[in-house]
Amino acid sequence: MDSFENYDLIRDLADDNGGRVTRLMRYKPTGELVAVKFIPHGDRVDQLVPREIVNHRSLRHPNVILFRCTFLTPTHLTITMDFTLGGELLNLLSCPNPPPASSSTSSPASSPSKD
Repeated sequence: MDSFENYDLIRDLADDNGGRVTRLMRYKPTGELVAVKFIPHGDRVDQLVPREIVNHRSLRHPNVILFRCTFLTPTHLTITMDFTLGGELLNLLSCPNPPPASSSTSSPASSPSKD
């Protein structure tokens, strides 16, 4: 069974006003980069997230981010997914001039580029 101790923090990727934080982390056994979303516990999480996890876990398509696993911490539910470059989908969709689809690329297993 996998453990949260198998992940090293690289950097924060996103932080919203609702307390959700998405972090870039490295999976130690393989060196792969993953995105881990930290969602604070609460009634809304308890009601909505289990259905989202079941739905996301069942999706297998080259254009859908791969769901990997979840972990519970004392304060957060975490959702671990493949990491891709390009940012949050919602931000891209709300952009008045979104970049062409060909500019979205997967992340290599090496270190991310520095900002």
